[in-house]
Amino acid sequence: MRGEILYFESGADVGLIRSADGAHYRFRSADLGEGQAPTAGAFAEFTPRDAEWASQIVVKGVDGPPPEKLDIWGYFAKSMRMSFNGVGRARRLEYWSFILFSFLMLVGIFLVLMGIGAAGQMRAGPAFTDSFAMLATPVLILAFVGFLPASLTVLIRRLHDIGWSGWLVLLQFVPLGGLILFICTLLPSERGVNKHGPYPKAV
Repeated sequence: MRGEILYFESGADVGLIRSADGAHYRFRSADLGEGQAPTAGAFAEFTPRDAEWASQIVVKGVDGPPPEKLDIWGYFAKSMRMSFNGVGRARRLEYWSFILFSFLMLVGIFLVLMGIGAAGQMRAGPAFTDSFAMLATPVLILAFVGFLPASLTVLIRRLHDIGWSGWLVLLQFVPLGGLILFICTLLPSERGVNKHGPYPKAV
């Protein structure tokens, strides 16, 4: 498991490490490999001993693990997997990859439904159109709702990436808040490690 060392108090011989999924584990110097320095902000690999303590910690350095090497489809798939997880950071490429593919899929679903409706009207007449509309509308709504959790969490991680609080997603409910959030999605990643995770791009 990977995590970030938040602090280590040598006098008390206790430190705290945060895993990639947001869980926190305590550790002692005995849990570190020989010659390992538990520097705050450093990233490490470790094995949870139980729900509270980490063991077998290997410090990897302050730059953290290598960034993910994903294409735009890979970033979309990652966003969907993390539909209910706002922990971590999302670079601009990840955010806009999700926006691109979710938009294309929604448009594709709409066009398929339109095609089915048009073909059905030609064969069965207007009565088919009325009946099909009762089915098509819920399908579109379900498709939109299916993308909604991921759209919120990837926006939260995008805000984390520029060093801002994820709670700023609530700006979309105030006048001009959507414009502010749009500008935020265009800003570059905050350099280096921040409190939400490592720099998400190769240096």
